[in-house]
Amino acid sequence: MESNIIGRAVVAYEAIRATRNRRPYEEAVEKFTRILADIPATPQARVSDEDCRLLTTVARGVIECIEQRIDTQKDPGADQFGLVKAVYQIRRDLEKIDHWCHGHDLKR
Repeated sequence: MESNIIGRAVVAYEAIRATRNRRPYEEAVEKFTRILADIPATPQARVSDEDCRLLTTVARGVIECIEQRIDTQKDPGADQFGLVKAVYQIRRDLEKIDHWCHGHDLKR
C-alpha cells in the first residue's frame, strides 16, 4: 500500500492516543475513519500483505483507544454515541479492506 496512506493512518492513530480534549479527539477519529474508507480506492498492485496486516493492527489499536475513552464516560452522551458509531464503522471498513486485500470483488 502506498506508504503515504499507512503513514497517514499511523499519524491519525498517534493523535488519537495522545489527544485528551474532546473536539481534537473526535477530529482525529474522523480523520482515521476517512483514511480507512479510502483504502479500497487504492490500486491493489501497490498493496502488500504486510501493509494489510499493519493497517489492521493500527485499526485495532484505534478501536481499543476509542473503547477505553467510551468506558470513561467523560464525554457527553451524543459524543459517546458518535464514538460508538466510529467503532462500528472502523470494523465494517476493516472487513471491506480484508476482502479487498485478498483480491475479492468488493462493492462499496
